[in-house]
Amino acid sequence: MEDVAAEASVSKTLIYYHFRDRAGLVTSALEHVNDRAEGYVAGADDDETPVRELLLDLLSAEFQDDTAVRENSAVWGEVRAAATFDEGLRPTLASLTERMRGTRLRLTLTENPVSAIV
Repeated sequence: MEDVAAEASVSKTLIYYHFRDRAGLVTSALEHVNDRAEGYVAGADDDETPVRELLLDLLSAEFQDDTAVRENSAVWGEVRAAATFDEGLRPTLASLTERMRGTRLRLTLTENPVSAIV
């Protein structure tokens, strides 16, 4: 928390006020990168685009040569590594991972038959 406060040029008290603890900070960071990642594919909610194209766009978006994509990957990698040793991070990580999986599943199974993908 001290490093974050120093990087943001604010007091540690302000960081604790907004995030309560380290888990709150990590949760907010993951929610931010998840929200940003959901924006990678602009047409994800477009009913006119074939599901196969939407799914391919969504998956290939994870490999863009883009600063936001690299930052998101770095955050996810760091949190996954930290969760190995910090059990308190595991529920948040699991919940947000399911949210991302849910986006992909919604595109493939809920709104469209599996046969539309192949």
